[in-house]
Amino acid sequence: KYFVSDVTLHNEDGTQINFDFIFYVDAHDEMTMSYTSANKIPVGNYTSLSFTFGIDSAQNQTGIFPNPPQNLMEWPVTLGGGYHYMKLEGKFDSVNVIKNYQTHTGPTDGIDNSFEVTLTDSPINCSCEQVTIDINMNINNWYVNPNTIDLNTMTMIMGNEQKQLLLKANGSNVFTSSIGK
Repeated sequence: KYFVSDVTLHNEDGTQINFDFIFYVDAHDEMTMSYTSANKIPVGNYTSLSFTFGIDSAQNQTGIFPNPPQNLMEWPVTLGGGYHYMKLEGKFDSVNVIKNYQTHTGPTDGIDNSFEVTLTDSPINCSCEQVTIDINMNINNWYVNPNTIDLNTMTMIMGNEQKQLLLKANGSNVFTSSIGK
């Protein structure tokens, strides 16, 4: 479960198309896996797509999502409030012992740990006003490159700014995109 915001298409002529929304994704809820914009995309060549992973501090205020499932992403007020950027939870095999893990990212003590992702791997040659852009997350990359993070040591993440920074740095290698029409 995670949020992306401030999605922007960058045209080769320097213009930008901004989509002003906060998008919630839950891998277990098909309804959250796509977004259709009411905005038409002008014909052109777009060299990149960028977005904020999480919600920047100007927008990330407790109470902006009054209803589930988004309101279930609230970050503890004791840690600064607002909303988680991501809740990544599951099980892993640690030398034939199945263990649970929880990787929760967000603002810690008011420090904004959101970050910008710029994808240039699939330039968009838009010859019509509708295009499909798939953004893929490789979950394993949260734990490698540039920082190797051992799930056996991933405790107390939410209140640990150092671990938040390690995950933030690894976030630059998590996303890829592909284009369809």
